[in-house]
Amino acid sequence: MSNSDKDPSIFGVIFYAVIMALIGALSGFVVLASISPESYGSIAEYESDLGENPEPTLLNPYYFEGFTSVKNSWGIKRQILLTANETTLELTDAEINAWLTEKFGYLKIPFSGEGKSKIAIVPGLPNVFIGKTECIHFHIPLEVLIMDRKIDHFLLIGKGYFSDGDPTKFNLSSLSLNAAAIPLVEKIGAYLVDTLLESIYQDDEFITVKEAWGKVSSLEVIEDGIRLKID
Repeated sequence: MSNSDKDPSIFGVIFYAVIMALIGALSGFVVLASISPESYGSIAEYESDLGENPEPTLLNPYYFEGFTSVKNSWGIKRQILLTANETTLELTDAEINAWLTEKFGYLKIPFSGEGKSKIAIVPGLPNVFIGKTECIHFHIPLEVLIMDRKIDHFLLIGKGYFSDGDPTKFNLSSLSLNAAAIPLVEKIGAYLVDTLLESIYQDDEFITVKEAWGKVSSLEVIEDGIRLKID
């Protein structure tokens, strides 16, 4: 009997290693996705907690919860965006969240693919947080339903930035399901967010604002909001 008959082939060793790595990665993802993240209302609150616990781990995920304005200032600024030219407009994260709540709060369409499914994922409204960093933070609550009964819930937590261009475009820099990081965020992550928010993207309000967004020539992140230059 030759050595090749007695020894495992290189292909077999590699194949086994790949399978075990995939199983381990999937198991790790499931474990991390089951860990509920901590909520913070400000970066100062997070930094204070970090000072008391200076060595955060993957087992201590967190996200920022943006406030929602109770005033109607968002409506006035929305009208400026739609009609004005050659002006500067500042929007706080609280005003953006108020706009999302008012205009899209009625949308609650399960994402379950085509046809009736026994299992459905129901995305809630996105929440936006803008602190003293260059990043735009957001999260989307997700409910998992089986036969229309809620069995679990998760948070899709992300952050990104606006790039220069015509028009100004939002780019994802990270995305996670609770504590589990989504790989290939620019492709898989962006596709996932777009799919979950499809009902918002198809709404007349979003289409109207998206058209007006074409007038925005530049965007600057300021504390608690964004500053738009409209041509």
